[in-house]
Amino acid sequence: MKSYALPPQLYNGALLPLLQETFRITAHKYEQGQREYLDSFDGRLYRQGLLLMRENSQYTLRKLRSGKILCQDNQSGRRILRMADDFQDAQLRSQLSEWLQMRALIPLLQLEYHLRPYAIMNQDQKTVLRLWLTAFTLPPDIHSSKRWEILQLEKIRGYQDSARQFRKWLQERDFSRHLAHVLEPVFTDLDLRPDAYTSKPRLTLFPAMPAHRAVAQILQALFTVMRQNEEGLQADIDTEFLHDFRVAIRRTRSLLGQLKGVFPAQQLQHFRNEFSYWGKSSNRLRDLDVYLLKKEHFRSLLPPTLHEGLDELMRQLRQARSRERRRFVRRLQTRRYQRFTAEWQAFLSTLKQQAAADAADGTRDIYVLARKKIRRRYHKILRIVKQLEWTAADAQLHSLRLECKQLRYLLEFFHSLFPPAKMDRLIVQLKDLQDYLGEFNDLSVQQDFLNAFLETLPDETEKRQDVVAAVGGLIVKLKEQQDHNRAAAAVHIAAFTNTDSKRTIAKLFGKHSGSK
Repeated sequence: MKSYALPPQLYNGALLPLLQETFRITAHKYEQGQREYLDSFDGRLYRQGLLLMRENSQYTLRKLRSGKILCQDNQSGRRILRMADDFQDAQLRSQLSEWLQMRALIPLLQLEYHLRPYAIMNQDQKTVLRLWLTAFTLPPDIHSSKRWEILQLEKIRGYQDSARQFRKWLQERDFSRHLAHVLEPVFTDLDLRPDAYTSKPRLTLFPAMPAHRAVAQILQALFTVMRQNEEGLQADIDTEFLHDFRVAIRRTRSLLGQLKGVFPAQQLQHFRNEFSYWGKSSNRLRDLDVYLLKKEHFRSLLPPTLHEGLDELMRQLRQARSRERRRFVRRLQTRRYQRFTAEWQAFLSTLKQQAAADAADGTRDIYVLARKKIRRRYHKILRIVKQLEWTAADAQLHSLRLECKQLRYLLEFFHSLFPPAKMDRLIVQLKDLQDYLGEFNDLSVQQDFLNAFLETLPDETEKRQDVVAAVGGLIVKLKEQQDHNRAAAAVHIAAFTNTDSKRTIAKLFGKHSGSK
């Protein structure tokens, strides 16, 4: 269906007399109610052209542009559903799982609606076109007079001429532009952009921009991501709020460490210490999140006879996570955190304006500095790979993983300074390598965690033997997966350090490479 926004002068029934002057039109029974529109914090459904709405206990997933219903779920009772697995309807649960993954649904918007269907008839009293006139208003408790009226057209098969005639009638009255979707004017007026948030902001930097100003711009964007996730983290809406909060901290630490010469030495060390503290403060909470998110994967690794022990393990991890989350949230509410965020914002404001006197790289062109840092990081990776032994301890691959992560951050920070297609290829190639190295490291950490868990498991623990058996089985399976990842990582390392990759790096970031 195509949608058109009515001008205010045609609100409150003023359109109908105009239609009756030209068309035979019949009104059908109207509907009214309240709808709540839901999406994840980062607008994952909206990005896929989908719209999920709840009316009373019925959830409906529609295509955003056409309004076509994809699936519905009628829930008994008044329970509000948050995660994809909460839904009973298999089709809706599957669709939401695909797009939302571990993200929760949150209310995006509530609207009162008044829907009046109309039918345009021909001389034989047959319906040749259906119209849907919907008036949207905000709920009464908002105390707003805003109103939007949207006209939607549904063509009838075999009567395309009638649809074209009606669209011509609309064009003659300045209705020529149909809406991208039925809620477009509502979103526009309320400045609502479901897909506005991104955990990886891409900024436009210029080659001749002073390094202090470019770096301040990147750090400000990362700090914004941190602050955007605080509320959802404290409310425990889903685990991605903590994840994005931590990634923003990690990227900030990386930039502070890799571009030391842009910052005044004394303040640099203070803030590096603070970001390190806040990153480490949430390590255990994130670890527990990861184990709980992997519950079904762990279950698939074990025979059914060990599932009871796994369930008990997960119960204990949930309890530990609850305690750890409360502890971390309390830290975010301390004066130390408030002081840290205020000082950091003040520092960034100053850094945007001028370079520090003792910052050797503060006034250098960011393009020159970025090339140098990327080139050196890549060469460091080459040196590590050259010395790498595939029978080596996990620590060597862990070190390589960290260097690859630092390089990827640089490529993403300074993406806009270099040819985008070439940068994208490098980033994708590096991400593939990182995925294997990261999974390898995670498997190592998980085995260490489970071994430590067994050592501290009290003798009086309920179902202790079942838990021990399940944990032992998991450790064996995780070790098998780790060995597989070690071999796969070798293939990706070879691809990222071959002659073609070296040539690409040299052309983009070499000492004598040209400007963009």
